[in-house]
Amino acid sequence: MYITNDKIFIHVIKCGGSTFRRLLYSQKPNIVKFGVHHFPIEMVPKRYEKYEKILLIREPISWYKSFYNYTIQLKEKGEKFNFFADLLVYKDYENNLHYRENIRSEEEFLKYALDFQLFVKDFEFSILNIFNKIKRKSLGNADYFTLLFMNYDFNNFVNEFKDVKTIYEFFIKVTGGFEADKVFFTHEDKIFDYFGLRYDNKNYNITKKQTISEFSEKSKKDIITKDKKIIDFFNIPMEN
Repeated sequence: MYITNDKIFIHVIKCGGSTFRRLLYSQKPNIVKFGVHHFPIEMVPKRYEKYEKILLIREPISWYKSFYNYTIQLKEKGEKFNFFADLLVYKDYENNLHYRENIRSEEEFLKYALDFQLFVKDFEFSILNIFNKIKRKSLGNADYFTLLFMNYDFNNFVNEFKDVKTIYEFFIKVTGGFEADKVFFTHEDKIFDYFGLRYDNKNYNITKKQTISEFSEKSKKDIITKDKKIIDFFNIPMEN
C-alpha cells in the first residue's frame, strides 16, 4: 500500500503494480508505504481515510495468464509467489516434485481459479494449514498472506468470502479494490500522468517469459462468464 500526494495506491497482485511502485519510489521522495506491497486498505491509518483510493487493474484473461506464468517463473528461480498460487498451479505443492511434472494444465488451473468456493472446499486442509502457520507465527511478517489473513480464523474466512466467485475477485476484494475511488487499466498510460510520473512506455510490460501464451477460446469464454462481476463493476475493456 503506497500513499503520496493525497492518493492511496491499492496494489492488487499481477496488475502492473510493481512497475508502478518502482516509478513512485524513484520520482516521489515523499511516498509513504504501509506494510507489504499488497496491504489491505482497511488497515491504513484513519488519518488517511479521506485520501483518494486509486486502483490499477488488469483485464481478466490477461490476469490469469500472468498469474499462472509468474507462479511457474518464480518456481524456476527457487522462489514462491504465494500459497494460493501454488495450490492452483501445482498438483502437489506440499511435496518437492519437479515443477515441470507437477504443473496443472490450463483446464485444471482454471477449474479452481474460476471457482473460488470449490477451491476453498477441495483445499480446505491446505488452507487450514496456512492459517495454523499464521497463528503459530511461523510465517514472517513480511509475507503479505500473514497480513491478509491475520484477522481471520478459517470459519471467519469462509464466511467473509462466501460470495466470491473467482481467485481474481478474491485478490481484488481482500486488498480493498472494490472500494477504489478511481480505476486505471494496465494497458493504458493514464495512471502515470495522473500521478505526474515520467515513464518509458516500451519498458512498461507485463510477464515477459510465457508458459501459457494463449488460452483456448473455451477458457476465454469461461473467464469472461465467471468474472462478469469484475468486468461490469470496473467497466474493463476486454482483449480482442
